[in-house]
Amino acid sequence: MGTSKSSLYVLLVLVALASAFWTRFGFAGAHTGKAPVPLCRTSHANSKLPDASTGRGQLACFPLDLLQAGRSMAENAVCMRQGEQYSHVYVIRSFGRADSFRQMTCGILEKLLPCLGCSFLALAADDPELEKYRENAGPWKDRILIGVRGAERQVAFVDQIMPKGTRVMMLDDNILKFMDRGKTLKSGLDDLVGLGFQRMKRAGASIWSVSDSPNPAHWSDEVDVGIGLVYGAAFGMVASHEESRYSQFGQVLDDVERSCRFYEQDGVTVRLGRLQVYKRHAPGIFHADKGGISAGLSAEAFAAEAAQARSALLQRFPQLPLGRQSALARSSPLLQHNRLEVTTTKLGLRFRHGNRSRASSFIL
Repeated sequence: MGTSKSSLYVLLVLVALASAFWTRFGFAGAHTGKAPVPLCRTSHANSKLPDASTGRGQLACFPLDLLQAGRSMAENAVCMRQGEQYSHVYVIRSFGRADSFRQMTCGILEKLLPCLGCSFLALAADDPELEKYRENAGPWKDRILIGVRGAERQVAFVDQIMPKGTRVMMLDDNILKFMDRGKTLKSGLDDLVGLGFQRMKRAGASIWSVSDSPNPAHWSDEVDVGIGLVYGAAFGMVASHEESRYSQFGQVLDDVERSCRFYEQDGVTVRLGRLQVYKRHAPGIFHADKGGISAGLSAEAFAAEAAQARSALLQRFPQLPLGRQSALARSSPLLQHNRLEVTTTKLGLRFRHGNRSRASSFIL
């Protein structure tokens, strides 16, 4: 009898310890029937590229306290837009630019939006300049969203904190101007972003972007529907909470991978040709001390990540399937020829759209 009581006592202690462990590390829902929140990577620099045959590495998983705080802010912002003409929210992701961020995208939004209530400045919890960001925040003081390091992981984090179905406009922090039909935008940004989401929905897509050319001579009233680059500097997406849409091959070719994954899921992506952005730094190029995706990387490490991602992408998406298509996508026989191909461009990839290669201004 004594042995039985001792065994029962040991069992109860083990159960209590296990429960405490699961609660501490975000698995509290595992024994209650709720979906567990997995452990997170603590450093983007230490992450590894996944097996390209499956396209899956360690799943997007984040600290529970950051998720809870982010969800609270996101829900409040979505509520603020209820009853308004547009329901989208803006998220500017920034890293390593605490001294200059308000001279670029954030400063532009301060001028172009009627208020910042539906906007967030997404920073990384481990950004060495985090406190300086707070000191320089100005009107963004109460709009700071503490997320994670890594451009691709920040997008996944934002997707997870937003209520499912929320329309999110993701912006890089180093945009110097928005252009509409080749002219610098002075007003009406919210209307154009709303138009982008409308055209996205009409095409049966769940992602769209501005034109992937910054050249004001290359604007077009065309809404490009099919496969093509969803330009990572300024794109709109619908929060889905689907990990199959998250980039797995690092941040250097993040927008290329996102374009492939969303096309694979939806059969279509969208670009609004009349809306363009001009950035301070050329996209996809390493620049020492520029912040952003170059922060924390050497030129050699940047090139190595690009090469690994390029190889993984070509293996994972050798021939993109047509998948589920909207009526607009089905109407174009040129889509039968969509694929990625190796080229001699600076990052080694470019998109083909139908039977014609994209112009040099669209090459990554």
